[in-house]
Amino acid sequence: MLKKVKDAWRVPTVKAALVAVVLEFISLYLPFYVQDNLSMSVMGAIAEKPSYYVGFPWVIYVGILWVLAFFLTNHPKLTLLGDFWLLFLGLSFCVDIRNHGLQTGMGVYVYFLMILVCMVCAILTKKQKKQKPEE
Repeated sequence: MLKKVKDAWRVPTVKAALVAVVLEFISLYLPFYVQDNLSMSVMGAIAEKPSYYVGFPWVIYVGILWVLAFFLTNHPKLTLLGDFWLLFLGLSFCVDIRNHGLQTGMGVYVYFLMILVCMVCAILTKKQKKQKPEE
């Protein structure tokens, strides 16, 4: 298992995707909800009204861990499933922003850009073939 992770780490698109996942997580702490000169991040909104955002933190954590785990275990195409979960979650946050009559902040753009980077990296990453031991 550790050999798989080491082999996957050698691929540049995997490194780029892992950086994108970290930035995607950080973007959840950037302003998402903006009104005039006031702003709130997703994590701030979840902390403010946990009963309204029931299940959202679990989808965030599972989606991010899904992408990380499958990139590092040499299954790049399976990461698209986690990316779609995170994309759907981001779209639901955008619908929530519009329903409350607010504007989108910088965090929204960073979040979607990083999801796009992860998807492109998943498509560009070739699955590493097992090397047969030489006799």
